[in-house]
Amino acid sequence: PKSLTRMAKHRMAKSKTSGGAKPRCGVKQVRGPFVRLARHKQHCEDVPSLMSLLRGRGGPRAIDLFCGAGGLSLGLRDAGFDVIMGIDHDPEAIETHAAMFPGISATWDLSDPSVVDRVAEVVRKARVTLVAGGPPCQPFSTAGKGLIRHLVATGRRQERDERAELWRSFLAVIEKSLPPAVLMENVPELALDPTMAILRE
Repeated sequence: PKSLTRMAKHRMAKSKTSGGAKPRCGVKQVRGPFVRLARHKQHCEDVPSLMSLLRGRGGPRAIDLFCGAGGLSLGLRDAGFDVIMGIDHDPEAIETHAAMFPGISATWDLSDPSVVDRVAEVVRKARVTLVAGGPPCQPFSTAGKGLIRHLVATGRRQERDERAELWRSFLAVIEKSLPPAVLMENVPELALDPTMAILRE
């Protein structure tokens, strides 16, 4: 609203005339407590429960690897897919995913080969049509590389970013389950490094 814009300009002008101090924000910039969400009424804790849920459900099925809070899952659902599984390493993101979608939303570690095998088995058993996902992009994105360099320089992060290898886990699920369709989302830099090594592999 215009009134808020006028107030902001007034505050900035006032701060400039009072010694050049930075303008203060009217809202306290502190992260509040996380909102706790109830799970979807058809949430499943394990694969047998999932298989039981799927009996009698028609339509194309999808799973979302590295699903985060479920942005891609929402798009898949809007496109007519039954999103039956979401996997991510972030428990807060998975809590959001579990609140919005039926089936399994789990914090399984996809860098573990046994987890890759378990997910591939679900794809086969549940006759999943589409395996979708966005392996971590931070090691490849322009913004992510800058932040990682800063964290390494200040001793807050290891130089080798293991997330840069998780695209291999995504492909391993595909190779072991051979779904009819695959969708992988990432940043252009994943494929466009000088040697294009990842794209070729």
